[in-house]
Amino acid sequence: MTPRRSGAEPVPSDRASATERPNAAVARALLDLAAQAAPGNLNPYLTHHLAGHVATARAWSLLESMPSVLDRLAPDTVATEVLAGVFGRSSLPVGVAATAGEAHLLSVTPSADRSLVRNLASLRFAGRMATPPGTTEGVWCVLWGELPGRPLHFVLSGHRGEVTDVVPLVTADRGTLLASASADATIRIWDPMTLRQIGPPIVGHTAEVRSLGVLPTEDGGTLLVSTSADRTIRVWDPLAGRQLRCDPMPSEQFFLPHVRMLNLPGSRPLMALTDLRTVRLWDPHTGRVVGRPLKGHTGMVTDIVAATLPDGRTVVATSCLNDDILLWEWDGRELRRTTRLMRRVRLRHDSGVTSLVVIVLPEGVYLASLSGSVVRSWELPHGRPAGKSDVISEGVGLEPKGRLTLVRPPDGNPLLILAATGGGRLLEPRPVIPVGQPLNGHTGAVTSACALELDATRALAVTGGVDHTVRLWNLSRTSVPGDVPSLHERRGWTEDAAIIPTLDGRGRLAIAHVPHAVRQFDLDSGELAGPFLPIMAECLAVLPEHGDGMPRLAVADRSTHRIVLWDPGTGRETGRLRYEGSGPITAMVGIAGEHGSPLLVTACSAERGLIRVWDTESGEEHGPPLVGHHAHIREFAVAERRGLAILASVCNDGALRLWGPREGVTGPILNSAESPVLSVTAVPRTWDQRAALVSTGADGTLRVWDPVSCRETTGAVGPAAGRDSRTAVVHVPHGGTALAVAGRGILELWDPLTGTFLHAVPCPPASSGFLLRSHGAQLAIVGGRGVTVLKLQDSAHNLRIDPGARRPRDRRLIDLWAVRKPPDGMLDRLIRGH
Repeated sequence: MTPRRSGAEPVPSDRASATERPNAAVARALLDLAAQAAPGNLNPYLTHHLAGHVATARAWSLLESMPSVLDRLAPDTVATEVLAGVFGRSSLPVGVAATAGEAHLLSVTPSADRSLVRNLASLRFAGRMATPPGTTEGVWCVLWGELPGRPLHFVLSGHRGEVTDVVPLVTADRGTLLASASADATIRIWDPMTLRQIGPPIVGHTAEVRSLGVLPTEDGGTLLVSTSADRTIRVWDPLAGRQLRCDPMPSEQFFLPHVRMLNLPGSRPLMALTDLRTVRLWDPHTGRVVGRPLKGHTGMVTDIVAATLPDGRTVVATSCLNDDILLWEWDGRELRRTTRLMRRVRLRHDSGVTSLVVIVLPEGVYLASLSGSVVRSWELPHGRPAGKSDVISEGVGLEPKGRLTLVRPPDGNPLLILAATGGGRLLEPRPVIPVGQPLNGHTGAVTSACALELDATRALAVTGGVDHTVRLWNLSRTSVPGDVPSLHERRGWTEDAAIIPTLDGRGRLAIAHVPHAVRQFDLDSGELAGPFLPIMAECLAVLPEHGDGMPRLAVADRSTHRIVLWDPGTGRETGRLRYEGSGPITAMVGIAGEHGSPLLVTACSAERGLIRVWDTESGEEHGPPLVGHHAHIREFAVAERRGLAILASVCNDGALRLWGPREGVTGPILNSAESPVLSVTAVPRTWDQRAALVSTGADGTLRVWDPVSCRETTGAVGPAAGRDSRTAVVHVPHGGTALAVAGRGILELWDPLTGTFLHAVPCPPASSGFLLRSHGAQLAIVGGRGVTVLKLQDSAHNLRIDPGARRPRDRRLIDLWAVRKPPDGMLDRLIRGH
C-alpha cells in the first residue's frame, strides 16, 4: 500500500470511520516497525513515506508519542503532508508541528540532534517542550525555556540576499505557484504545496531585483515582469526561466518596492513606474510609455493603486513621502488629475505615506494608507476618514519599508497583511485593528508580502524578509493561536543576566528586567527561586564567595547609575559603593581581594576607557583608576596567571589588555588589532594545569591566548560564529572543558586549548546583544525577550579531544537559521571534520 499523494484532500467526516480503520492499522504497524529499527538503519521507504501513511490515518498524535521515530523521518515529507492536509484546517500535536515548522533546519541536522531543534521550536510554537528534558538523544538537551510565541509557519530557504518581493503565479498546468525576487539578482519559483524550488534560479539581472509583477496572457499563460537596480525592466517565462524582453527603464527612474500592475478598463494591463515626483504607465507588451506622465507630487512617489467606484468610474490613487495623496481618473486612454484626497496628510500621519490598498466592501470602497506605525482607512471618492490604528505592534512599521497587502481568506472577509521593520501583522481593515498573533518568525525586517490561495478552502499569507527567507502563514482567524505566554514578555526587556552559585550546586539564573526588577530562576527547572530585587538594573556581577552564604550580587541601578550590593538569598541590601555615577555602567566583574574581601571592577560609558576598582566592604575605591584603553570597554573576564587572579578587558579600540587590579598594575596588551574586540572569556585551569583566554572580534575571528606567556596559542585561530557571537565555558561530562560559541543561529563546541572543532547544532536565533552564561555543564542563552537553558548530556564524553580531528575549512557554511541551506551532507561533513 502506498501513502496518500501530497496535496490530496482529507477524508470527509461522514466516511472517516469506515476509511480510517484499515489506514490506522497500516500506520500503526509501520510505526511499530520503525520503532524496532536500529538507529541509523530506518528503511528508506519508511523515511520518506511513513508520514504519508500517518496523514492518511490521521495518526499524528501516535507519531508524536514516538519521538525517536519522528526524528528519523524526512522532515520535508512531514512538512509537505502537514501543509497538504492539516495546516489551516485543524490543530496538530506540538512535536509534529515543530517538526513541520522547522523542516528547513531539521533536513540539514543529524537525526541525533533533531530532538534539540524540535524542542526549541515547540517552545516557540506552544510554550512547552514536546519531549521531556533528559529523555532525548544528542550532545545537548533542553532543560527549559521561555521564548516569545510564534505561530506555526513554513520556511523557504535558498536566496542569498534580502527577499525584496513575493508574488503568486496562477498557471493553467501547474496551479498556484510563488515567485520571489532577491538582492542576490535572482528570481526563484516555488511550489507551495511541496515547499520546494522549481528549477534553477532565474538569472539575467546584473544587480538587485527590486520588484515583480504578474502579467496574464491572452492564451491563459502567465508572464513575470521584474525591475532591477541595473536599470532594466525584463519580461520572463517563469516556468521555462527564459527571458522574453529586456527594456531600459524610461528616464531617470526610481522604482516602487512592489510593481503595481493596473487593470484599467479598455486597456491591456499596465505597469506603473515612478521617479522623484512623477508617475508613468508602461506597457510590458511593447516596452513603451502610455499617456502623459502624472505630475503633482512634491516628493518621492511610493505607491499607486486603482479602484472602481460604485458609479462605474475608475480612479487611481498615488502617495508620496511628503505625505500627500492624489486621486486620478481614467478616461479610457489616460489618467487625468481630479482632486486632492488630502491637502496635507501630515496633519493626520506622523510621517510619509509608504503604502496604499483599495478595499471593496458591501457598504462602499475604501482606501487604506500606511504611514510609519499608523494605518488609516478613507472612504472613496470623498476621502472621509473611516478608521485608524495608532499602534499596530511593538516595533512594527517604524521604517519607510512598511507595505500593505490585501487578502481575502476563504471566509470572505478581507484582511490586510502588514510587512514592516518589526515583523508582519494581520489587520482588520475597517475598523483597523490587529488580528491574531504577530507573524514574528523572520530574524529581521519583513520587506514584502502577498496572499496565496491554495484551494477553495484555504489561503496563506506569504512574507519575504531581510533574513533571505520566504515564509508561509495561516490566514484562518479561528486557528491563529493567541500569544504564547513568555517569561520576558510578561516582565519586560532583559538588560543583563548572571548565574549565582548555590550551596546545593544547582545555581540560579538572575535576570535584570527593564523596567521591573531582578528575578532569580532555578537553573534546572526554570521555576522562580528566591526573592526578587526591586531595582531597575542595567548591569549585574557576582562577587566571589566571602563567608559561608551565597555570593553577593552587585547591581548597577539604571535610574541613578549607582551600584548596590544584595544578598540574593534574603533579598536584602548589604551595602553600596561610594560611586557617583556620571553615565551607564557598561561592564562589571567581581574578583577576589588580597585578604578575602571581594573587589568589584567597573567601566562607565561616560568615562572613556577608564577602569575603576572598588572595595566592596568599605564601599571606597581601591586605588587609582586603571588607565590604558581609549574607547568604550565592552567586557571583563577574570583569569589566573601564576597563581594570581588577573583581569582581562576588551575594548572598541581593538585592544585586549591584562591588569593586576589588586595591585593597580597595568599589564601587557595581548591584541592591538584595528577592529574592535567584542568579547572575552576565561577558561579555568584544567587537569593539565593550563588556562586560556578566548576573544572574539569584529573581524569575524575567534582567538585563544595564553595568559602566562601573553601570546596567541599556536593553531588556535578560527572563524567565529559571526560578528555578534558570544562565548562561554562548559564542563564536559567525565572531565574536561569545552568552549561554547553561539551566533548567527548556530551553537558550536570547541576545545579551547587546541582550537579543535568538536560539534555544531542549531540554537535559538537571537538579535545582537544576547547573552551567554554557563554553570558547569549548563548553558543559558538569554535574549532580549527570551531565555533557553541547555545542558551537555552524558553522551558528550565522545567530545574528548582527538588530536587528529580536522577543523572545518569554512564554518560560516553552517548558517542554518536565516541565510541558506548548506549542500546535502555538508553539515555532516563539517561536524565530523572531514
